[in-house]
Amino acid sequence: MPNTKQAITPSLAALQQEFMSLLQTNDRQIEQRVIQQGLLNSAQRVDIYRTGYRIRLRGVIDSDHEILGLYLGDDLYEKMVEGYIDAAPSEHPSLRFFADRLPQYLQNTLPFSDHPILAEIASFERTLLNAFDSADANTLNQELLQHIPADKWPLLKFSFHPSLIFCQCHWNAVESWQNLKNGEAPSPPESSKQSKMWAIWRGLSKLTEYKSILAIEREVLGFMQQGKNFADVCESLIQHVPEEQVAATLYGYIVEWLQRGWIMDASWDS
Repeated sequence: MPNTKQAITPSLAALQQEFMSLLQTNDRQIEQRVIQQGLLNSAQRVDIYRTGYRIRLRGVIDSDHEILGLYLGDDLYEKMVEGYIDAAPSEHPSLRFFADRLPQYLQNTLPFSDHPILAEIASFERTLLNAFDSADANTLNQELLQHIPADKWPLLKFSFHPSLIFCQCHWNAVESWQNLKNGEAPSPPESSKQSKMWAIWRGLSKLTEYKSILAIEREVLGFMQQGKNFADVCESLIQHVPEEQVAATLYGYIVEWLQRGWIMDASWDS
């Protein structure tokens, strides 16, 4: 019998994989499955899809990292965008997460890695985005303090709003970001021996807010987030403030947290 060859029709999954390989790595295998139409040959038609996809990815970075773009300037920003799209193909169904690895890319890739402030600006912008997109939750106000029985204060524990996130900076990244946000020129990059901690959250007005906090407040917040009670945290504060000021110091923090809308729930039953 004559030896005949039959064309093998690829599965839908195989076609999807070939298409993604085109978009992410410029693998042109799918070209052979695209027919010429009108004045466009298969290569040109494929390029339209790939170019459109990269434009969409660029739009995500433009939207998420507007101030970083201003800091870099046009040429370096273009170099960053093209390099990141090639180095970090989208791995999530939602483009909301596409630029999550941008701070790491800037930290590890020349020439950006020569300027550590860039990765910190990118990290700050992503933290702002994450805080804004966090889950909704009701918050408590200062009226809570009137309802805590005096003998229950040592047992007091808190749950914090999911938007409360922390960002640590060794450079004046946030200050430079704020300068550009206000239409001002950023200060020259400056590093400090002691890092600065920033708290970022979605405020009571539903807008993202941020402020620097001292290391002692961050430590206290950390203990509270771990589920430690008022008495346990007071004990940890003794190494930082005079013993007679410990309870008042922690009480002051709690008042500020309630005012900022950080506290979601409180308990003192056990």
